Amino acid sequence: MARPKLSIGRDASGDEVFAGINRHILLLGNTGSGKTTTACHILKSYSQLGTCYQALIFDNQRTLNVARPRFTVINNPDTQYASGLQAISDECQRRAKFLAENPQYEVVPTTPELPHWLVFIDEVPAIWGKLGSIVAAKSLREELQATTALLMRTGRKYGVTFMLSSQSAMQEALGSTQFRALCDERILHRLNGDEEIRQGSGAEPSELPSHGLLRGEFWARTEYTGGAYVKARSDSPELIDFANSLARDCHYKQIIGSFIERGLDDGT
Repeated sequence: MARPKLSIGRDASGDEVFAGINRHILLLGNTGSGKTTTACHILKSYSQLGTCYQALIFDNQRTLNVARPRFTVINNPDTQYASGLQAISDECQRRAKFLAENPQYEVVPTTPELPHWLVFIDEVPAIWGKLGSIVAAKSLREELQATTALLMRTGRKYGVTFMLSSQSAMQEALGSTQFRALCDERILHRLNGDEEIRQGSGAEPSELPSHGLLRGEFWARTEYTGGAYVKARSDSPELIDFANSLARDCHYKQIIGSFIERGLDDGT
């Protein structure tokens, strides 16, 4: 059976460009470059995979409420990030127990009872910044960053992957170079300056000219691009019809019990 894959856009020939379903994605681009449009394109593609694919979205900009009711959306990640992360951590522990009890599996199979979870953290630097202004101790923010990194390192075995978006590729914005290193799939919209491109892509700016990218255009390197960057473009919001397409699939929604217990989902 063929492994599902995520459509992230189309290249100049109109062919779809795909990312791996079981890989972490780093989505970069400055304001107005089209990151939200690309995120919607990816979420729509993910939604269409069906009942075995669920998402938890930390929506820092309040631009992804249209992902309800298909997915679980947290609009106040500055105050609810820790609770949401703990819910995912608890789910990973439940799945670790499943693997221990079912040694025939090396990774958790994707089923309606054990759906794949995509955790989308929108504007990572802004969330870190808000956490730093609210929590009493800097150590708590660092602990949450460490927990996020741990879940990224171990989560794929349990059917949990992450998509991180940021306006900046710089280490001080992302919180640590480990977040870049943990993201196998890179999507780079327009960025500010050569060093941003270099740090975000791992390639030389001359190979990925960013200044000429139009809104929605990006360079992408995924497991399906042969290790090279290809230029692509996500669909416009009109073509995505995001809210309606997700509403049609809302019967697929599955809630992790601890989301409700922690007040992270109102059942919509």
